[in-house]
Amino acid sequence: MKKITMMLISFAGLTAVLGFLKQQPMQQNKVTGEYALRGIPEMVARFRFNADNTFQFMYIYGASDRSAHGTYTVENDKVILHGSKTASKDFELVEEKRSGNGITVSIADENDMLLRNVVCYFIHKKDTLVAETNGEGIATVTMPDCEEVQLIHGYFPDVPTSYKIKGNSNNFFQFALKPSLTEVVFDHVQLDIKDGNLYGSNIYLFGQAPVQFVKN
Repeated sequence: MKKITMMLISFAGLTAVLGFLKQQPMQQNKVTGEYALRGIPEMVARFRFNADNTFQFMYIYGASDRSAHGTYTVENDKVILHGSKTASKDFELVEEKRSGNGITVSIADENDMLLRNVVCYFIHKKDTLVAETNGEGIATVTMPDCEEVQLIHGYFPDVPTSYKIKGNSNNFFQFALKPSLTEVVFDHVQLDIKDGNLYGSNIYLFGQAPVQFVKN
């Protein structure tokens, strides 16, 4: 009797696993295809979900032309995105020294148009000063005890790149833009499936409110 009970439990477990595996392709088929952003004038954004669990993303708004790719899973009417881009790696420190007064961030890039509009957060405990780089890629503030600098490019906003400077005797920090700047972070981002369309949010691309992607 004990042996029969164990066999029944094993059979039930196998049935559950097979049911789950059978369900996965069906869930993936629900989202396979292309989806276009709706509701934001002059902004173009699209997802493409492939049958092999990969996705591509494109985004155009003004001077900002961006992309992303990675893999996805489908769980309980949600698409979960696992993008290839690592967060907080868009700026690389290339030089630091003592120069002038205050704390200075300098941006270096071959494209002069990208030197401006880098938003710099200078942080000391609970205090934060915000400054944007000018046409020469320079932003300077007076914060003698600055502990951390966070950088976001205004043309390509994403998760900030953070650099700790607490205890550093230098006050001039030059950063180079990395190729990842134009890509978008999708780190475990969830999209809701509803009536065949997708709904989700990204504060850096679309603001606080959820947006709709309509299946083509």
